[in-house]
Amino acid sequence: MSSSLNVHEITNACRILFGPGVKITSLNHADLKESYRKKAMEYHPDRSGLTGGEASDMNELLKNVNLAYEHLSRHILDNSHSPLPSPPHKVKKAISSMNGSGNGFWDGPVPDCELFIGQYLFYSGLVSWSDFVGAVAWQRSQRPTFGGIARMWNYLTDDDSERIAASISSGERIGDSALRQGYLTAYQCNAVLQFQRWLQTPIGQYFTERGILAEEEINQRVKALNKHNARIQSSKPKK
Repeated sequence: MSSSLNVHEITNACRILFGPGVKITSLNHADLKESYRKKAMEYHPDRSGLTGGEASDMNELLKNVNLAYEHLSRHILDNSHSPLPSPPHKVKKAISSMNGSGNGFWDGPVPDCELFIGQYLFYSGLVSWSDFVGAVAWQRSQRPTFGGIARMWNYLTDDDSERIAASISSGERIGDSALRQGYLTAYQCNAVLQFQRWLQTPIGQYFTERGILAEEEINQRVKALNKHNARIQSSKPKK
């Protein structure tokens, strides 16, 4: 998508997301995401039964909202100092502590350590703590269980799984318990874990399906995360 949007295209995109009464000042990603999320939920075709509208019409409106968001998101990235219409109500960002207490957005620096993409999205201020926690829980619910994979591969029997579960320690993972009790080898545990991770749904899908982030924005943040982690790795002392 070209970054050379004209004034009419920018203004039209802002009217779609923020309404006709916006003023030309400045716009940041937090404001943009909040308005996009509300509009995406409002025009989602699944809500047609509640609003009395036609699903096809709602889908067309949602396409316009998505396009407006992509235009403005790209414009902010490529023209960080350009004036943009600002929504009438600013999004308030709550400061969350390092362990994520509260339901607001992180308002501090990105931690100087290696991160996963969900963590990076939170510490970049793009998703709230409650959305991050919801995404992690959702992703875990999507993937097959460790025991299910181990039984499918005949590493464990049903009786083995029951005995492992009966002797599992508090806070211990099923794979660690199976290894400790001698039901699985370290190789088998690692093989099951790797296959489980390979099968799990990407966490970014949680945010795109709910209109929290656009796929393009997540892809851009994945690239930024790779650079971040590469920098952390390169700064580690050589063994």
